[in-house]
Amino acid sequence: MSLTPIKRYCLFLIIGLTAVGCNDNNDTSVPSSPVHVSINTRMEYTSFVPTNLNSSILIDAEGYHYNNNIYPLKYGDYYGFAGVIVHITLEGKYVAYDAGCPHCLSKQHPVVPDGMFAICPTCHEEFEIGNGVGNPTKGVTSECLRRYNAQYNAATGIISVNN
Repeated sequence: MSLTPIKRYCLFLIIGLTAVGCNDNNDTSVPSSPVHVSINTRMEYTSFVPTNLNSSILIDAEGYHYNNNIYPLKYGDYYGFAGVIVHITLEGKYVAYDAGCPHCLSKQHPVVPDGMFAICPTCHEEFEIGNGVGNPTKGVTSECLRRYNAQYNAATGIISVNN
C-alpha cells in the first residue's frame, strides 16, 4: 500500500507532534528541588504493587498519604517543590512527578492524584499521570508535571525516587 503525498504529510505531522509533547527534559516552570524518598512495598505499603494500576502515594510536608492514612516522613526524605506523587501506570510501572502545578506554582495547594489524573485544586488544571507522562488534559497550560526518577527493586520491594 503506497501513501499519497497528503497522507504521508499527515503521518509525519502526527509523528512530529507526538514527539514534541512532554519529554524527560522537564521544561517546566516548577522549580527544581531536591527529591529523595523510598517506599517499602513490603511494610506499610503492601498493596502498592505493580498490579494495583492507577494507584498513587502523595509525599509532602505532612508525610506519606496512602489509602486514607498519613505515614510520617523518614529522616533524609526530600519531597521536591510541592510534594511527590508516585503513581503506578496502566502498564504497571512506577513513575514520579512533582505535585506542583506548572500553571499556578502553589506549594500550599499541590495537585491531587485522582485515578489516572492529577488535578490542581487552585486552578483546576488536569494532568494525565496514568500514561507515565504527566501531560495536561484540561486547562490552559501546555506544560507537563515535573518528572522524577522512580526505580523499583523487585528483590527488596523498595521504590526509590530521586532527581
